Amino acid sequence: MENISSFAVDKSEYYMGIASKATKLTKELESSSVINNNNPKIMMKYFHEQMKINEQFSAIYYANSNGEFYMLNKNKNGYMEKSITLNENKRVVKKLFFNNTTNKKTIVFDENDNYDPTIRPWFIQAVKTKRLNWTDPYAFFTSKKPGITTSVPIYENNKLKGVVGIDIEIDDLSIFINNLKISENGKVFMMDKSLNMMSFPIKNINSINKKPRLLKLKEINNEIVKKAYSELLKSTKIETFSKKTFLTFTHENEDYSAMFFPFIKNDITWIIGMYAPENDYLSLIKKNQLIGIVLTLIIGLISIVFIYKIAGIISKPIRRLENMAHELKELNLDIDAIELSPITEINEAIESFNTMKDSLKTNQVMLENLNATLEEKVENKTFELKELNDKLEEKIQQRIEELKEKDLILIQQTKMAAMGEMLENIAHQWRQPLSSISTASTGVKLLKELDVLKDEDLNKNMDSINESAQYLSQTIEDFRGFFDPRNSKLKQFNISHAINKTLKLVNSQFVSKDIKIIKNIEDISIITIENELIQVFVNILNNSRDALQKLENKEKFVFIDTYKKDNKLIIEIKDNAKGIKEEIINKIFDPYFTTKHQSQGTGVGLYMSENIIRTHLKGSISVRNETFIYNQKSYKGAKFTINIDL
Repeated sequence: MENISSFAVDKSEYYMGIASKATKLTKELESSSVINNNNPKIMMKYFHEQMKINEQFSAIYYANSNGEFYMLNKNKNGYMEKSITLNENKRVVKKLFFNNTTNKKTIVFDENDNYDPTIRPWFIQAVKTKRLNWTDPYAFFTSKKPGITTSVPIYENNKLKGVVGIDIEIDDLSIFINNLKISENGKVFMMDKSLNMMSFPIKNINSINKKPRLLKLKEINNEIVKKAYSELLKSTKIETFSKKTFLTFTHENEDYSAMFFPFIKNDITWIIGMYAPENDYLSLIKKNQLIGIVLTLIIGLISIVFIYKIAGIISKPIRRLENMAHELKELNLDIDAIELSPITEINEAIESFNTMKDSLKTNQVMLENLNATLEEKVENKTFELKELNDKLEEKIQQRIEELKEKDLILIQQTKMAAMGEMLENIAHQWRQPLSSISTASTGVKLLKELDVLKDEDLNKNMDSINESAQYLSQTIEDFRGFFDPRNSKLKQFNISHAINKTLKLVNSQFVSKDIKIIKNIEDISIITIENELIQVFVNILNNSRDALQKLENKEKFVFIDTYKKDNKLIIEIKDNAKGIKEEIINKIFDPYFTTKHQSQGTGVGLYMSENIIRTHLKGSISVRNETFIYNQKSYKGAKFTINIDL
């Protein structure tokens, strides 16, 4: 029943699918003016081509909203072209008959033809829904065959041009459904949701207008179909029927199985139904059972003989394999090899056992020879290990001394680099006050030589010289504090104090290069080594300064933020120098790694900064690139983050 329903559905979809495509194609051609009522000859030529290609088409036609109409219709002798045109408001109905047998053409002007396409259901429904439509199945008046009509409206600039319609004969589908054979006494039938029967001949004629029509379910001469349908209605309503249903029923003391399968195509719900007496299946099952029993007995006898023969061929070499396995377990390797078997699979196992026996025997000989020399080898290895152990301590101590020496060199390089930076900073710090002293003293001397030196000028220049000298003295104190060993011990201080000391050391170079330092300092007290923390700050700030110097004609910023989080002091230093390349950012804390020219950097500053934070200050330092907003502008730069336990 499953297969039969699939055949019926596929056949139905094939017929209606062709009609859908043809209708849409006609609409596209009309919309693109390939055919239109302004050129009836081209339109009729296209209609003829469609009728030849699609034999199931009964008629194809076009009508506009004025009532003009063009149709090609199939009749028993050939074709009929019909046109309704309006010429100066005069209605002209012309019919041209083509006889396929005699090739004769007959033209008729029918003044009594009152056909108005605009009041036909296919036209009204297409205009109302503004989409492709399908009628329910019905019987064509001319051919007295079952069919359906599809129609679609055509618009141009949102204005209705007309409607295309196609009549499709589905008598081949009806015959196909009617001839499907589910069993010797079974039947397949098809109907729509209105219970119009597609697989029964058209017999009834409407007594009023003499038009043929399809039989309704209650009118067919098949009580079994009616009984099956009544059983279906016990479990479902036809209005909501949507899934395949199997059922059984009894009619005139005979049991039947039935199936109803609904499917929707082109807005029409179709129902494939079928029934078959259960005796048809039982007799077939009994016949198949008898054949199966006979075949089983024959195959069983053949199998017994075959198995007996095969067992003799297989069992003998298998017993030999079992005996060899037992001997190999006992390490009896002098047994004879097993003879080969005619069965390939067993032969492979025999060859594997024979090879394994030979390998075990060879290994046994090698093991005996190895045991004979093992003691000597053990003694030699023991001596070598003792000698190696004696040298290992010496090598370890030597390596430790090398690492200490390397660390001392790195520390010295760091100090020299820091001292170079400090000397450069001192030079920057002293340049302005020295210039002031030189200017003031030269001015006094010049005024004296010109004999115009006044007491007030002398006092003013002397005050200027004194202020500059005091500034130089304070600068010396600041830098001496940086190198003072007393500041290299644990002590308590405020982080803002250490940052201000750092900025005094480096500020002149930042001012001279137009670099703005923006602080957001939360004043937090900490116990650690102040000078070493200042050295880390100086290294990071100098790196930012060098990176910012590469920016031309742009604002240059360094941001210093401190805050407390989870009992840790967090120090963040970032700039807007566009960041560090991602491929090297993980290497900047490596010793001797630098992106600067050899004359500008040693590559030990950030390495020693990480070493100081980790080993001396018991904290951590990290770096990453960050994009941030400042004064409603977006910047990108490197951000160093220092974490120190409070």
